Amino acid sequence: MAIAFDTRINGFDFNGTGTTLTVAYTVASGGALLVYPQATDGRDCTGVTYNGVAMTLVQTILAPLSENQETRCFALANAGDGASHNIVATYAGAAGPLFRLEAISYTGAHAVTASLIGANAATDFGDSETATFDLAMSTGDLAVMHACSSPAGETWTPGSGVTERQDGSSATFNAIYFVGEKSGTGTVTISATATGFSGIVNGIAVVLKPASEESVGSGSSRGRIYTYYGLH
Repeated sequence: MAIAFDTRINGFDFNGTGTTLTVAYTVASGGALLVYPQATDGRDCTGVTYNGVAMTLVQTILAPLSENQETRCFALANAGDGASHNIVATYAGAAGPLFRLEAISYTGAHAVTASLIGANAATDFGDSETATFDLAMSTGDLAVMHACSSPAGETWTPGSGVTERQDGSSATFNAIYFVGEKSGTGTVTISATATGFSGIVNGIAVVLKPASEESVGSGSSRGRIYTYYGLH
């Protein structure tokens, strides 16, 4: 079964008083879910559930311009049943000024591998910065990247062959995010460029593996995520 884009969503909590952000989201039956939670002022995400099932932390990276902010990627295979359920992200402290998350789902995917740009890796402070990942991919794989730039005010442009799925900003969060995907085999480069600012860019990329490549044995494979990590 080929991997295919399902749907996506984002959620915000400005100056909230709790320690969680809850977003209702429908994942297609058997679909895999990726969630990217962020927070300000050191209130990092400590865990994410979907429909009460704990998601696997795939990778963490410091957010641009502040060691007190992080973006994390959580994944859950076989997450969906075609009905709406809650994504619940828990943070280390009450909201203020912002909790945020982006979520995206795909059908036909089970395993996940991961790569990232090192924390605050791009520091040229020029008119543009590019988040680039070189990923080892096999037939049927799909690369998905999440990138964040700061300060706000720039525009994201997807790289060659990249399909943009999310692009948004928040003046309060002072950053703009980008989510895109690309297929291919061998060493595949997936990238996006932020222009019109003087700041820095970093991000996380994952490779989704088609369900046909995954040997899950007997019983349910729900939540079973296989990962490896590599700096780029």
